[in-house]
Amino acid sequence: MNEEAAREAMPVDPETILRTAAIYQRLDSLGLRDHVRCLFLRGRDGSTGALVVDDRTRFLKALRATGCFCEDSPRGGMLHGGRRSFREIAPDTGEALHLSVAAGDYVWVHVDHVSPSVGARSDGRCRYERRRAAAHIRRDVVQLLLGSPRHRRPLYHK
Repeated sequence: MNEEAAREAMPVDPETILRTAAIYQRLDSLGLRDHVRCLFLRGRDGSTGALVVDDRTRFLKALRATGCFCEDSPRGGMLHGGRRSFREIAPDTGEALHLSVAAGDYVWVHVDHVSPSVGARSDGRCRYERRRAAAHIRRDVVQLLLGSPRHRRPLYHK
């Protein structure tokens, strides 16, 4: 199947396009866009994906330099297969990016609709808030484990 036929075979709805753009725009607003070589969409609603970055070490250094991310504790990132993961320190909406470092220069990214992280400790690890962690488990983790469809809202509201 050629590339054009593959694009036509995969239906893409407007929300998928907007959510993908929102992830990319968020990376751009954080000054991280120039590190991204490719963004692959995972999930029909576009709330998850994979990035191919130019250099993982430089990307992680730039990610940390934004001051907007913390590194998950082993318990906080336990569903990420032992990979290092980084959470955006949640803005007012509670929605935030969650990145997991994969093999090579691949980075998995998805939107946590309720982020448990509210800040970073002095060592760069996430500081979690219990109420938000419980809400995150109910809203994001349980839904993921059950495979239930989730109603998605835009990443950032104006």
